[in-house]
Amino acid sequence: MANNERAQSTGLQIFALKTMIVAGTFFSTFLLLVFFINANFQTGPAFWGKFEEQLYRMADDQDLPAEKKEKILAALRKIGTKYQPYFDALSGK
Repeated sequence: MANNERAQSTGLQIFALKTMIVAGTFFSTFLLLVFFINANFQTGPAFWGKFEEQLYRMADDQDLPAEKKEKILAALRKIGTKYQPYFDALSGK
């Protein structure tokens, strides 16, 4: 009977240790994500200033070569054709 109780106690200890490791891993990941989001996410004037800067940069960038544009458009058309039945079902057509 003592061996059975000891085995149950050991199993419970191993389970508790594994649970603590998993919980610690999730908690650490959560903290890193919160830190990353807070460090890189801007709101208000800082966000709009950065947005405006990116907008002007995109407007002044050189245009894509014609071959690359056509390749992108062909891919978009292919995706549109592939998923058109789903769009039609969502819109009730």
